[in-house]
Amino acid sequence: MIREALFQDIPKIIALGKQAVGESRISEICSVDEPLAKAVLMSAISGPSSAVFVDTNVSGVIVGNIAPMYEVTDLNVVTHHLWYVAPGARPGTAMKLLDALHDWAGPTAIKRHLVHDMIVDPEKSRKLFERRGYRLAGYLYEKED
Repeated sequence: MIREALFQDIPKIIALGKQAVGESRISEICSVDEPLAKAVLMSAISGPSSAVFVDTNVSGVIVGNIAPMYEVTDLNVVTHHLWYVAPGARPGTAMKLLDALHDWAGPTAIKRHLVHDMIVDPEKSRKLFERRGYRLAGYLYEKED
């Protein structure tokens, strides 16, 4: 079962975020700032333009928001900032979390749903997204200094 996160879920959500970063290709160059993560989650849980969903055991999480594309257009988009499901979670949890975020956003207010996987397995995610009707809309390039 997917539900909206509660404030008491924050420690478990932070642990999931740390696990996501730890499993990612960026694990050697960054870590989770726990006080900042707590503040962001408190704001997201209580904010009108953001939402946090978890599964019953808090073994999966999605944190997302609605905002104008590029912050200055009249094109509203819903996107996520953290979307992670721990190994061993119930099959289908990741997609149920994504569906919950998109259902929360509402079909009339949103013209685009943006998804990404920048830290775990982009190729695996690409196939999943395309099966769900998403199309590639650009590229993300990065340069380390």
